[in-house]
Amino acid sequence: MSAPGITLMEYETMRDTSTAPAGALSRVEAAAYLSISTRLLDDLLTAGEIQKIKIGRKTLVRVIDLDAYLAELAGEVVQ
Repeated sequence: MSAPGITLMEYETMRDTSTAPAGALSRVEAAAYLSISTRLLDDLLTAGEIQKIKIGRKTLVRVIDLDAYLAELAGEVVQ
């Protein structure tokens, strides 16, 4: 799986949570991180399931929010 602007090596690195990038990802990068389509990510962002950050017209998603969403789906306690 590859998304524009992200190499397969970068994607694999993001999937390894011990080396997950700090900060925020673009919509395409965030969708790749979750292994979902950008359309599904947009739906989750619109529904408020995942928090987003808007800087002008750019939408960013914090890695910590993506990890919290995954933990919630897995039934783990999120702090």
